[in-house]
Amino acid sequence: MSFIHPKDWPQWQAKNAQSHNCDAEFSVQTLHNAIIFAGINGSGIWANNTHFCNAWWLYRHNMPQTQTPIAQAKINQSVVYIGHNHGIWGHDITDHLRFFSFLFHPEYQHLKNYPLAYSVFNENDNLDENYLFLLKQLGIENQQLLKISKPTEFKTIFIPQECFFYHPQKQCHYFTKDYLKIINQIMEKIPENNLKQKIYFSRTQLNNKRDINEIAVENIFKNQGFKIIYPEKTPILTQLTLLKNASCFAATEGSIAHNVVFCSANTSILILRKARNFISHQITLNQIKPFHVHYIDIGFSPFLKKSSEWIAGPFFLYDSNYLRRYFNLPNKHFPLFLFLKTYALKEGFYFIFNSPFVLKLRAIFKIRSRLKKLFQK
Repeated sequence: MSFIHPKDWPQWQAKNAQSHNCDAEFSVQTLHNAIIFAGINGSGIWANNTHFCNAWWLYRHNMPQTQTPIAQAKINQSVVYIGHNHGIWGHDITDHLRFFSFLFHPEYQHLKNYPLAYSVFNENDNLDENYLFLLKQLGIENQQLLKISKPTEFKTIFIPQECFFYHPQKQCHYFTKDYLKIINQIMEKIPENNLKQKIYFSRTQLNNKRDINEIAVENIFKNQGFKIIYPEKTPILTQLTLLKNASCFAATEGSIAHNVVFCSANTSILILRKARNFISHQITLNQIKPFHVHYIDIGFSPFLKKSSEWIAGPFFLYDSNYLRRYFNLPNKHFPLFLFLKTYALKEGFYFIFNSPFVLKLRAIFKIRSRLKKLFQK
């Protein structure tokens, strides 16, 4: 049974039918006198005037830098490159783990002896403590990590092949068997229990202005016997233990739903759509283990731009009839007054004020005003 908009069901079936498991052979690229850099116009590695590795997690949206950056520092040392870190949890457990495949290949164990270099935009950007916990589960200690915040040239840079990557032509993500090995290694020592709880990961305790009225959705799950988890208030070990032993995991689509990677096989997964699109990361993560996945629509945000709705928001969330039908609850009228009060009036004004027609009018009046001032002089 479908719990999403009928017009989106064929698209979901097509995406779900496509395999996102890639059998690529692992390799490591070696570059000499190469530069690690981080910039809004492309992050990664340059060597011999060639852009070798576009490593920012939004690399599918940004164009590679057109000229070799000038090194602001030179270090006569060899390092292993582990990507660009942007400090977002959903990417910490996907894009920021994708260069660690070498840990599982005996012929590349010597790479453990080199510093692990990662790039950031600002010197003050630090790795999240929860991410460092994951690395420790992989046997990586903090002192092995080397932060790069300015273009830096190294004697040698080793670039492990990615085990989680975006295919620009097919516009979707893929994972290799090594990515699953990384996740399994992280979870190996996480305690098991027989509680098999139903858990809902909520964002309501965040200072979050994008997800309007998620509390209505949270209450539905609470009334259906789900344990409500606030990740920012829950230690990472507790989170992983809950996920590993859950019978059902539910979350709104986005970074918080990427936690499915820590669930065990045959767990029921409920992905709650905030807008009428499918996030590429999530489609891929749903396939790393034999899960029972359902998508459920809980959002109505008519002023969103299709090109950016998955990230920009804001989203109006509510206990939709799709969600109520999943739990065999009777239908309910749409909360029109609440929608108008918390979303429509504010976002509708912004939408109209920034529509192409109004923007043109504003530009015309601005030009007229400047011409008037010019001729008055």
